[in-house]
Amino acid sequence: MKMITKWSSLVVLVLAVVCLISRYALCYWCGYYQKSWTPIGYQELLALFGFFLFPAQLTVWIISLFQRQHRLWTTAMLAGLFALWGLKFVLPWPHDLILRAMRDGMLRNYGLDGVRHFAHDFGQLPNIPENNLDGRTKFYWNRGKNSNLAKTGLKEKYPFLTNCEDVVEWDNMVHVDWGGFENHWGFSVALDGKRIDPEHLEPSNKIIRASDDIFFISDY
Repeated sequence: MKMITKWSSLVVLVLAVVCLISRYALCYWCGYYQKSWTPIGYQELLALFGFFLFPAQLTVWIISLFQRQHRLWTTAMLAGLFALWGLKFVLPWPHDLILRAMRDGMLRNYGLDGVRHFAHDFGQLPNIPENNLDGRTKFYWNRGKNSNLAKTGLKEKYPFLTNCEDVVEWDNMVHVDWGGFENHWGFSVALDGKRIDPEHLEPSNKIIRASDDIFFISDY
């Protein structure tokens, strides 16, 4: 019994470290392999689980004070947990890794020319009038039984489209979108190879440019 508070405080701190590392790893995996919403949901659950580790560690610390045992140890573990929490103000937000990882994965697996070839192939597809929203030139869904993209053959040729939400072409630019609910991420490619710049940016938007004609964007 004397060692319970000591080992409990250590376990709590180790779990907190594992939660933090797992959050970043999941976000990077999600972006690198062009996944959609599910891994991000797990990341949020890890963040919630990590939040409950604070009262657990505080409880262990208070018990050690009453028992007058391992007080220095449990105090150090509690301080370590607060230091770990403070890292959130130094490290980038886990979601920021999605965009960086997507750029890394796309450029490593397809390269700039592969992304441009995809945009060219999508540009050859016909317009679907009933999907022409807000004056957009072309809009292909990739969700549900009525997925238009599944009928094009592009998903077999470009596996990164497997989990995307949709592909849109407008203003001589092709954009691929991932995500769910309110948050999305993806990339845009100019069909003519000229420089393109994102328009109507929100304060939450993040941009990573791969070349003049290709950039990655998220609204986290």
